[in-house]
Amino acid sequence: MQIIPSEELSNKAYHEMPAISSSAVKTVATSSLYHWKNTTFNSTPAMILGSAFHAMMLEPEKNLVHDSGLSRRGSKAWKEQEEFLTEDEILLPTGEYEQCKKMVDGCLTKIKWRKNLLTNKDMSC
Repeated sequence: MQIIPSEELSNKAYHEMPAISSSAVKTVATSSLYHWKNTTFNSTPAMILGSAFHAMMLEPEKNLVHDSGLSRRGSKAWKEQEEFLTEDEILLPTGEYEQCKKMVDGCLTKIKWRKNLLTNKDMSC
């Protein structure tokens, strides 16, 4: 088994690795091996938001997630912005970008509170 540092492996390359994911196991269990082997992968908005959350939460220094300034995907302006992204960068509609930031902030706040509770630090305002 080879361990590849995350800074050397793009999100796209990670997902293209020949490995069996939880989703693949579920597909085989609920459909068939044929369905898993012959299905093309299409990212849903929920999957893209999940990848954005992962990048914002675990790799904030890379600045991979961008607010498009637009309310939805698919417009000419959206496609023009996408042309300038690297394979690991993620473009989100403004509403999803703000939602993702709130999710990250919520997690970081919870982690901070938990850490302080476990170390008996005073969190009063």
